[in-house]
Amino acid sequence: MKKLTIGFKLAFGFGLVLLLTILVAFTAYMGFIGVKQRMDVNQEMESLMEHLSIVIQSEKNLIIRKDAKYIAENHEAREAIRKQVTLDRDQKLQDADEKKEMDEILAATDNYGKEFSQFTGSMEKFNEGLARVREVAHEMQNAAQALQTDQVKKMKELLAKVIEQEGSITDKATLAEKLTNVEKRVSKVDAIASMVTAFKDARIGEKEIIISQGKDEKHITRNQVGVNLALKTAKELLPTFTAQLNIDQIQQIIRSLESYQKEMAHFLDLFKEQARQEKEMVEARRKADKQINATLHNQQAHADRLITTSMKTILIASGVAVLLGGLIAWLITRSIRKPLGGEPQAMADVVQAVAEGDLSLE
Repeated sequence: MKKLTIGFKLAFGFGLVLLLTILVAFTAYMGFIGVKQRMDVNQEMESLMEHLSIVIQSEKNLIIRKDAKYIAENHEAREAIRKQVTLDRDQKLQDADEKKEMDEILAATDNYGKEFSQFTGSMEKFNEGLARVREVAHEMQNAAQALQTDQVKKMKELLAKVIEQEGSITDKATLAEKLTNVEKRVSKVDAIASMVTAFKDARIGEKEIIISQGKDEKHITRNQVGVNLALKTAKELLPTFTAQLNIDQIQQIIRSLESYQKEMAHFLDLFKEQARQEKEMVEARRKADKQINATLHNQQAHADRLITTSMKTILIASGVAVLLGGLIAWLITRSIRKPLGGEPQAMADVVQAVAEGDLSLE
């Protein structure tokens, strides 16, 4: 160091200071790069929340409106979540714990997808069951209407004959017999009307069951009572008919009512199955929601810690650079002063005085 020129020493000192400045700048740059990468991941986690919001909304719309288009919306949102999480796990995250969090999100999303598919399957079964209930109900109503129309027609024809022959009938027994036949026909018409009314009341109970999603027992009871009463009336009417057409009609009504009972029982079971599947689906979605929110919170915490660490690193590096720069400056100054024997200005004053002939300076 003693043999080096002053210019070299100054250049060397400035070079070291410049190197320290570059190191501080590099440290700051790497810190900001890490923060940017972390913020990019956080932004993508925010997009996961947007997709999750679509999942939740489509699920609710499907439950309320029963429209298949919401199944496609839910599927697209879930696939977007899976794609983003897989990308982050495989390409953007290095920490093993963070990768594990992404795996947990994937597992929760896949589990929700499975439960959602099972729920949509139960919906399809439910709709098929409802269609069968309505089909046998219409069969019964059509058969009852045909029977009622036939019996009213026969009653009117019988009354017309009685009125037409009233003046010519002298035998009271014959007249009484004809009036009895009219009364029997009227009784059949009334019984058929009662049967139809009971079944209509059962259908009202059916409608209320659907509205209440099978949760109100009184509507189930109303439906069952109405069907039982209609079936009881139909079976009582069967032996009163002699015409084969009417026998076939009442037998069809009985078969339809029995089928309706069977389909309604199955329909109520489907209601319970759908309710169970809906509950499991919602629970699975809440778990996925909780996992995504927890991961988002952790990512934000990681970002905050990274920002704090980067700031501390920059401050420490800057402090070290200042201290080293000061130390280097001091060492260079010292190495320059020592050969001169003092401060450069003082040495210059001595030289000037000697040159002027003043040898009294020490």
